[in-house]
Amino acid sequence: MSYILIVEHLNHTLEQYWGYTTFRPAQVPIVESIYSGKDTLAILPTGGGKSLCFQVPAICHEGITLVITPLISLMEDQVQSLKQKGVRAECLHSSMDRTRQEAIESNAGLAKYDLLYLSPERLVSSRFKSILANLPLAMLVVDEAHCISQWGHDFRPAYLRIAEIREYFPKIQIVALTATATQKVQDDILASLALTNAQIHRASVERPNIHYSVTYSEDRYGQLLTLCEKYNNRSGIIYVRSRKGTQKITQLLVDKGISAAPYHAGLKALTKQKTQTAWLKGEIQIVVATNAFGMGIDKPDVRFVLHYESPPSLEDYVQEAGRAGRDGEEAHAVIVFHEGDKSKKQKQLEQRFPPKSVVKEVYTKLCNTYSIAPGHGPGHAYIFDLRSFALQHDISLDQVYFSLKILIQAGYIHITENYHRPSRVWVYPDTYRQFLNEQDKDSLEVKLLTKLLRVYDGIYYDYTRIYEQQLMQSLTDSIDDVKKALRRLHTYEIIAYQEENDKSFLTFIYKRPDFDKLTLPKSAYEHRRTVMEDHMSSILDYCVSEECRQQLMNQYFGFDVQPCGVCDNCQRQHPISEVRVSEELTRRIQSQTTTLQNILQGWQVNEIDLVKSILKEWESEKVITIHNNTITFSE
Repeated sequence: MSYILIVEHLNHTLEQYWGYTTFRPAQVPIVESIYSGKDTLAILPTGGGKSLCFQVPAICHEGITLVITPLISLMEDQVQSLKQKGVRAECLHSSMDRTRQEAIESNAGLAKYDLLYLSPERLVSSRFKSILANLPLAMLVVDEAHCISQWGHDFRPAYLRIAEIREYFPKIQIVALTATATQKVQDDILASLALTNAQIHRASVERPNIHYSVTYSEDRYGQLLTLCEKYNNRSGIIYVRSRKGTQKITQLLVDKGISAAPYHAGLKALTKQKTQTAWLKGEIQIVVATNAFGMGIDKPDVRFVLHYESPPSLEDYVQEAGRAGRDGEEAHAVIVFHEGDKSKKQKQLEQRFPPKSVVKEVYTKLCNTYSIAPGHGPGHAYIFDLRSFALQHDISLDQVYFSLKILIQAGYIHITENYHRPSRVWVYPDTYRQFLNEQDKDSLEVKLLTKLLRVYDGIYYDYTRIYEQQLMQSLTDSIDDVKKALRRLHTYEIIAYQEENDKSFLTFIYKRPDFDKLTLPKSAYEHRRTVMEDHMSSILDYCVSEECRQQLMNQYFGFDVQPCGVCDNCQRQHPISEVRVSEELTRRIQSQTTTLQNILQGWQVNEIDLVKSILKEWESEKVITIHNNTITFSE
């Protein structure tokens, strides 16, 4: 096929399913490389449209494209979105029942899908390996490929085994994609996937329409309110590092008449869906979120992204801030910085890496809890509840949680995500009509079944997510009654009902070593600690730097760009001037009483030491009076 015909074919598919007539300039070489069958590594910033780069060629190719992605929630969202567009897509994950998994595996063998999403752990499982040979594979896509690297955001050991697929398909095309990757991460990806002749396409993280800035404040709440008022009624995201923080800041904004809602992994699925939908429609101005919010979400008119405190790394920041201004219009990305951030990050480092003695104690107690004797254990799986385990053994929840992460990285155990899976229903098409005709029209079961068919389109074709709270409206005052009626319909074999759950499963991977013989490889402990320290340094250096922020980010990822001219550092253009700072302080204090916190709010991070020095000098010279945290000019 000629180049012109290839381009026409790809563009036609793009328009047919997504409604776009052409690809973005940065997407074109990636799409063409993938379509031509070449191994490809694509590094495209957040908002650059990575998914389209492989989804369009996957539809054009014959056979199935396996897509490896790290989060169950993300794969379900992507598959649901593709299905709505008419794309033949499905996913396989541990939260599905065995019958459903077997049905999908059977359909995959019959080439009924263009894209099949799964986790890296699923790909390398013995069960899935046994069916690989019967799948008509076209290519393998590794999404969020930075997870393959020990220098990446959060190393996943199963990613290292992805290349094993070439034992079954020696010539299979492999495509790896990520939003950000330093040279170390890029080298790790290429080596781990054995991509010796891959086409490498890298786009800089430069976003000329985003105005980056870092503002200092000892009163974070006050600064946050000032910034939100500045971006009056415009769509935004505020990132915080804790679930409690999302609730607290949301309430602060709502009390001030600002439209906001919290979002974090601990909320119910229906609540998160409602918040996301309302925000996408513009019914909510601001989402206050942990990093659980953002992956796979494409809202073009986000005018600002505020970080209530500095993020864990420059990689995280580039991805989260990059969700602003996807429409190409002016947008702002601001970090509210405090001098206590550095000590807080050091505390987080110590928390994430408990003493090795604690990690070994947690492993020993795990084995004892499930009666795993030395030399035994591989393949044994158990229902696991983190809080109950920590309470039972009188170990802090944080120490247990982070010890388990280290044990997972070391390869001793695997724990499924503590993932809230919404309830799902499949209405059997060959039995529901007769049931509706024969049963009492006023029974809850008949009313419920009728509402299922009306509210959830296509529910008799496949499993569909349902929300009992939504079904309860107009039918009954009790969600328990709805669940009982659904269970009865399941028993009558009118529907297949899978209730929501959030259970985790712990699996022992290796046999238990002899007592006191547990060893933790450097890759799981010392190396990961070093990586976290490097990440901390990268974001702290960014916050205190006087250089162009766009340049700093691009240099970190190996690109050389000109000063952006719009970030806070570029806007100043000159070294810090004591005269200018003194004039600004005078203007702020003026002749009225004001608080010290207000005076110290909103300066650039590299100005704050000079501000404090001038105030101290003025106080000693009696130019100003500081009393009970208030400042006035002396008479």
